[in-house]
This record gives sequence, C-alpha cells and structure tokens, in this order.
Amino acid sequence: MSENSTDWYIIINPLAGSGKTMLDWEKAEKRLRDLGVGYTAVTTEYAGHAIRLASRAAENGYRRFLAVGGDGSVHELFCGLMNVVRHMGIDPEDFTLGVIPIGTGNDWIRSLGVPNNIDGVIDLIAQESFQYQDIVRMTGADGKSTYMANIGGTGFDSMICEKVNAQKAIGHRNPFIYIRAMIQTIIQSPIINVDVIADDKRIFKGECYSIAFGNGPYSGGGMRQTSDAKIDDGSFDVMIVPVLPIKTIATQIRRFYTGSTHKCKHVVYTQCKKLRVIPLDRNSEVSFEADGEVEGHLPLEISMMDSHMKVLTGVEN
Repeated sequence: MSENSTDWYIIINPLAGSGKTMLDWEKAEKRLRDLGVGYTAVTTEYAGHAIRLASRAAENGYRRFLAVGGDGSVHELFCGLMNVVRHMGIDPEDFTLGVIPIGTGNDWIRSLGVPNNIDGVIDLIAQESFQYQDIVRMTGADGKSTYMANIGGTGFDSMICEKVNAQKAIGHRNPFIYIRAMIQTIIQSPIINVDVIADDKRIFKGECYSIAFGNGPYSGGGMRQTSDAKIDDGSFDVMIVPVLPIKTIATQIRRFYTGSTHKCKHVVYTQCKKLRVIPLDRNSEVSFEADGEVEGHLPLEISMMDSHMKVLTGVEN
C-alpha cells in the first residue's frame, strides 16, 4: 500500500489537444508545485494505457487521480478505477477523479462547472472542491462491462465516434474532425431497427437514427443531446431519434444547441435506471460508445449503480 494516497496520481495523454499537451503540462506542473500540491505524474504510450496505469496505481494505494487530456482520457481513468472497485471490493467513493482539460471536446467538465483552463482547474484542486457523481455501467454483446462518466450512444452517435477515432489514430487531431464525421454520417443516413426497454417498460420499437444515453447533457464539444440529464440525480437520460423526414430534422436540430431536446415532440425522451437496447436484425448489431470511445456492439444493457465517485467540481455545494 502506497503512503501517497493523499497525493494525486496524474496520467498524461501526450496526444490530446492536437499535440499541445506537453507544453500545457509544463505550465500546470509549475503551478501545482507553486501551490504545494503533491503528485506523481506518468505518461501514456498507447490507447487504453491509462486504464492499466490507473488500475495499478489504485492497487498500490493512490486514491486521487487526474487526467491530463480530454474526455477519452477521463473515460480510461474512470474505467481503470472501476475495474479495481470490481476486483478488490473498494468503495468507489474512496476515489477522486478530475481532469486538466487539454482535449478537443472537454464535455464532461461542463456538467461539473469546471473551467476549461489550467489555472482555474488547479485552483479547484488546491481548494479541494469536490462533489459526488453517479456511475453508469454498460455491458455489450461480448459480456464485457465498461463505465460511462458522461454520455454515450449508438447508431448515428457511435458511427460518428468511429470516424473521429479513426482520424485521430492517423494523427488528425483538430476541432473540425467531429464536424466532418457528422456530415459524412448524415449523408450515409444510417438506420437501426431496435427494441428499447427502460426500467422493464418498452419505450420504443422500430427504426431510428440514433439513441443517446446521458449521465450528463453535453457531447460533441457542447451539444446537448440528453439536455435534461444531471450528473448526480441517480438516473440517466435517454433520447431516441426515430426515422423522420429530413425537413423535420432540419427544423429541430437547433435543440441540440439550445438544451431543449427533452421538450421535442418528435423524439422519445425519458429518464431511467436501467436500459436494454436489443437489435431486431443483423444489420442493427452496430457499435455503441461511451464518452466518445467505441466499446462494443448491440445488444446493450445499461444500469445506474448504487455507488458514486468523488469528482472535481466548480459548482458550489
């Protein structure tokens, strides 16, 4: 057991933020030292490495974790800590998670009122400004579980993530890759045929373009698909876009940016603690994503856990 459980274990993604991570980390590191914040810092070397690093550090006694990167980095740390929770029986409330945001989206911090700048985040770290957030577990066709800190989706949503992540994998990292991926997916007009069960009640059956499930409301650099979601209310939100005329979609797209998707009569919107998405044909056994990372394929089971994790916040408690 490490004696440094009150220190921060910082995992740096050098590829986040269009490659500017290490320059920004130098500024953050100086500020942390000036404020006397204890920490150990390591750097990831490949996709998924942060999961292993976080798990190993947690097993060695660290309880405070910071990602230096974006939403994907947060997702990996979140999953690494939850793996230790599952295997060692540790209470997830023992862990604290935060992020020094250097990614392209940084949607998770929007729900927590965390500023999108280094100095503001480190001020919150020094002040020990924390709150608890809900934990959502997702299990796909292969039976493996992952965990969602913020928002996920399937259909249109996960297909965009596949394209974005493919571009990142070949070194294309800029704010416009998401927009390009979205346009390409719209042109393809993918449709999935699914049965959706929320809290043991069918809420939708048939063809749809997309399903989003949100612990928080923000995705895609500020869009609000699950616009009424709250990160600590004990439930997650579901928003289903059925097959609609293009004209109708065009008139309603503004709701993704005004935070009113939950008021739109053309979509299916609900809150629940458990959700099943069952494909009704082979072509609908598509991928799903969590926090922008493609994690598996339908069928999908999602459940709100009874426990919580402590996270860095800018919201006054």
